Order: sequence, then structure tokens, then C-alpha cells
Amino acid sequence: MRKTYAYNSIIIGFLVGLLVGLSSNSVLLAVLAGLGVAIVGFIVIRVIENAIDAGVNKAADKVKDAYSKHRQKTMPASAVVPPVTTQMPGSTQAAQRTTFPQQAEAPAPEAPAEPTVPCPNCGGQVRAAARFCPFCGGEMPQTPAPEPEKPAEQKTDCPYCGAQVRSTAKFCPSCGSALKQ
Repeated sequence: MRKTYAYNSIIIGFLVGLLVGLSSNSVLLAVLAGLGVAIVGFIVIRVIENAIDAGVNKAADKVKDAYSKHRQKTMPASAVVPPVTTQMPGSTQAAQRTTFPQQAEAPAPEAPAEPTVPCPNCGGQVRAAARFCPFCGGEMPQTPAPEPEKPAEQKTDCPYCGAQVRSTAKFCPSCGSALKQ
């Protein structure tokens, strides 16, 4: 696709040559104008494409570095797998593909501070409150948080009938007598 843009300058040069030839009635001037525009256009487009490639490669390197730093922060040093860089077919040395292999097994955390659950994708132990697995990036199923246990209610005896009554009750459910608070 890159060459398509550069070859468009040849077509533009040909058209400019035709216009110059029609306006000046000189074949030599038309050929020189067409060649000049085609060559200059071709060179300018190639320079722009090379600058874009350099910018894309620089941005890709920054993304790769940021990803590597993130992986080093989230995984123990023994679990970090180095990226694999391969030459893409038909490309220059600057255009390379960097792939990050998936972790075969997620290591178990050393000392969990809170409850963990296994990731359904990779099996790594993940905090129960986590939305995503830090090892494979998969989404974790959300389970509702357990309700805190209510303290056991204290019960007392009704002074009139002796039935068990909650300590917060104002009337006895057995005899209906008003309880003193």
C-alpha cells in the first residue's frame, strides 16, 4: 500500500505534463514538467512515509515498554515471560512484530491478605473482589458479597407469663402485656 501513494505522484506528474503541454504547445516543456513533478512528488511522499513509519515504531516501542513495566509490577519476577520479537515478512528492520506470550500457569500469591478465588480462564488465584484476572486479563464472575452476620438478639422472660421475649419488644407476644423498658 505504501508504494501506491508514491506511484500516484507519477500519475500526477503525467497530468501536470499534459496541462503544461496543452498550455505551452511545447512537448519538451511538457515532458520536463511531468518528470519533475513526478520525481519530486515521489521523493516527498517517500520521506513522509518514512517519517510516519518511524513515529509508529517509536509509539509501538513505548507501548511495549509500558506493557513490560505493567507486567513486572503485577507479576512476580519468576513469572514474567520475555516478549518475542520476530521480523515481519517483506518489511524493513525497523518494522518488527513484538508478541507477548500468554502465561501458561498463573503463580499462586505468596500470602493472600483477603479471600481468593480461582480464575475460570487460567486457574490463577485472584482476589475475590477483583473484576479482572491480573494474570490473563479475563473477566471474573461477580458474586454478591456475603451479608454481615447480625448479632444474636438477647431474649428475656416476660414478667407476667414467663414466655421468651426479645429484649427490644414493647409487648409480650404470648400474653400481650406491656413490658417495662
